[in-house]
Amino acid sequence: MHGQKIVQKLMRGAKSIAVILMALAIILPTREAAAQSRERCFAQTKTCVKGRFLEYWEQNGGLAVFGYPITDQKGNAQYFERARFERHPENPAPYDVLLGRLSDERFRQQGLEWAELPRDDAPRADCLWFEQTRRNVCDQVNGIGFLTYWRTHGLQDPKLNAYGRSLALFGLPITSARPETNSSGEKVITQWFERARFEWHPGKPDQFKVLLGLMGREVYDDGYPTNDLMSRNVTRAFLLALSDGRYSAASQLYGGSYEQLRANNPDIAPGDKAELLRRACTQNGFQCMRPKGMRSVSSSSAEEHVNVSFVKEDGTTFQHPFNSETEFTFTTAYQNNRWVVVDLPPYLP
Repeated sequence: MHGQKIVQKLMRGAKSIAVILMALAIILPTREAAAQSRERCFAQTKTCVKGRFLEYWEQNGGLAVFGYPITDQKGNAQYFERARFERHPENPAPYDVLLGRLSDERFRQQGLEWAELPRDDAPRADCLWFEQTRRNVCDQVNGIGFLTYWRTHGLQDPKLNAYGRSLALFGLPITSARPETNSSGEKVITQWFERARFEWHPGKPDQFKVLLGLMGREVYDDGYPTNDLMSRNVTRAFLLALSDGRYSAASQLYGGSYEQLRANNPDIAPGDKAELLRRACTQNGFQCMRPKGMRSVSSSSAEEHVNVSFVKEDGTTFQHPFNSETEFTFTTAYQNNRWVVVDLPPYLP
């Protein structure tokens, strides 16, 4: 009799758990659908943000960091005053939304190459030093300025530390702080990062002394990115990730074959793409150098082709010892709603 009561209690408990699971199965998709259907419209630009882009906008800085939307969502992209959101549903959140590298695009629209600008000589006291691009990020006055702003803003990812969150949102600094005239005609101290431009406005209240430049509007007004521009951007991002040792990031931008790399490295798990790329650059003879020059050379309905030259560690242009080539063609393809690179860097056996 006692055993029968225990069985009855267990059955009641199992039924309760089943009811809870059924409720969750109903509630969770409903909440997700509600999030995707949310929309917020702005009278200032007569434009709306909705779904996942709205969530990302609200969670990672909103108006101060991204500005107002200036276009509707077109496919998987939407422009804001200070950013371009790009949807990547194949990635887990929060990386299902990525920010376009607008600084690089803006430099190219102006016929400039940020990689050719002089670098900082060495780390400076009270500044944050970025070895990858050899730039210092500093405050303009005690406790206020670019460094504090960079450190106190970041992507909302609990798996990252403060440095990683800031890096994920703004990227690396690609220029030193210097006087420039912005699109509003103001001459301000300016420093460019991969995904933002910091401007110093000393006449404003402390909380507004650092403002982000209107790069989204500037890039959009000078022309919606064409396939050849997107192709050059992903090629540059892929090669920079390899040269900087950011192999996980590089694997997200590479859509080519891994078969040869797997054959060369049978000790690596076939699915460990980042480690395969690391081995390619460090042991398999692929020359993973920083890109120097880049130009689009041809295109088809499904592919773009980009010629790239590389700079060696001593600052000279790389020349292949077998054929004296200084330009190397990379193919990019549009796969799963994004551009990816399908070729690896030059190879030396």
